Parts: sequence; structure tokens; C-alpha cells
Amino acid sequence: GTTAFGGSKQSGTVFALRGNVFSSLYSFTGGADGETPLGLVAGTNVLYGVTYNGGSNSTGTVFSLPTSGSASDYVLNNSLASATQGGYPFALVLFNNTLYGLANAGGSLGAGTLFSLSP
Repeated sequence: GTTAFGGSKQSGTVFALRGNVFSSLYSFTGGADGETPLGLVAGTNVLYGVTYNGGSNSTGTVFSLPTSGSASDYVLNNSLASATQGGYPFALVLFNNTLYGLANAGGSLGAGTLFSLSP
């Protein structure tokens, strides 16, 4: 799961709950890695998610983290560019090995986008 806040920099976390054992898998810094994660989708041995803020443009990111759960395995898959891909993503799905997301900003009218990425 994710928390929108908390962690070492109060920028959100990815966590695992296995039985009664809670473990933090990743703590966001609020910088290039993102801030305010909003949910996860599961691929084969990997979790994908979006952050609403952060990244190189401060308009959100798409990230992946192996289900083995090591913070050092965090991968920034994309730092969204608001004008073209959209910004401030809030939803992500995995379908036929392609990630599809919805963003609140960007696009030709500035009203948001539907974007896709190959993981």
C-alpha cells in the first residue's frame, strides 16, 4: 500500500503488510523521486505507482518497486512533463503490459491527459 504523507521526509511511503508484520519498502524524499504516492498496481514481481507531486518538473512521477521490497531497487520510470504527458497523476492501471494513467493537468487544453508508458 501507500501513504500520502509520513516517512522520513513526510512525503509518503510504500509499505507491505505480510501477516501481522508491517514493513516500509520506500520513503519518498519529495524531490526527483516524487511526493504523495497515490496507490499501486501489481505487475509480475513488481509494483507500479504514481506520485501526485515531485519529479523533475514537480508535476508527478511514475515509479516501480520490485515486490521483494528493497528501497535500493526503487526505479523512477518517468517524471511527467505537464504540457505533453500531463501533470499531477492520480490513477494508474496495467493492461497488456502497458501502463495507462490519468493526470489532472496538461494536454492541449490544459485540462488533463490520459497517458501511456511501456514499463
